[in-house]
Amino acid sequence: LTLALDTYYREESEDILANLYKTLNEVSFDADPYLHHAPQHAHAVPVPEDAHHITVPVQFQSINMRLTAPRIVGPDEITGISLRKLFKTFRRDHGVSIIYNAIFTQRRVIFVGHNLPSDEVGNMVLSACLLTSPAIPGTLQRAYPYACLTAMQFLQISGYIAGVSNPIFEQRQEWWDVLCNVATGTVKLSESYQTELSDANIQPLYAKVQSIDKILMSEIQNGLQLKYGEHYIRTMFQDYTDHIVKIALDLEVFENDNLHEHDLSVNEWRINEWKKTDS
Repeated sequence: LTLALDTYYREESEDILANLYKTLNEVSFDADPYLHHAPQHAHAVPVPEDAHHITVPVQFQSINMRLTAPRIVGPDEITGISLRKLFKTFRRDHGVSIIYNAIFTQRRVIFVGHNLPSDEVGNMVLSACLLTSPAIPGTLQRAYPYACLTAMQFLQISGYIAGVSNPIFEQRQEWWDVLCNVATGTVKLSESYQTELSDANIQPLYAKVQSIDKILMSEIQNGLQLKYGEHYIRTMFQDYTDHIVKIALDLEVFENDNLHEHDLSVNEWRINEWKKTDS
């Protein structure tokens, strides 16, 4: 994918993407060992990997490579990317919390990476989806890992999460609510979104959300320092999101009414905003 996209950005030819689509669709992931005796003209024959993954040889643009994929992937799951990297990049100044809440409440989020490899920016977009997916179905449908000025259709999508390399996007605040600079690790709110959150009625509710998010981020940071892996950080965000969604839908089970009222109160802004979305 990285090879195809780098070539596409240089040549801007849809034939490259069509060739990638054709190549991937011709790959056979049939794990039948008898296929290892298939004729040599077969495009891709599986190579045994482990109980959870399968690896096949693939040829793309005359380059031989190996493609590894999990045997089972849910409709809202993503593999091959690192949520840990996103966390480490944007952990300063409530950065991850801002991104999380923007995606949760379906605001417009853009990751910009001027002069950075396209796959690095694209992976940040997909990693950001994991903050709420699969607990909130459909998050991936709002993701546009590789957007550019010649393909701006994503602007019509509610709550898109897009990755770009052109710095002009930073100047066009009408195109985003939250801008994440992959190179610097900074997160910026548009003036209109900042004004909205600074409203006298909203600001105290948003502050409550950030206070409980800070506890989550601290727990995750401690886990990473103890060398907990990618599965740990994904599970933390999935459980956190699932808990909030269940509160919003009145499906969560609490030990007592006080705990219920507390969690509902601190998540009031987030839940109210989420209910306005089409999630």
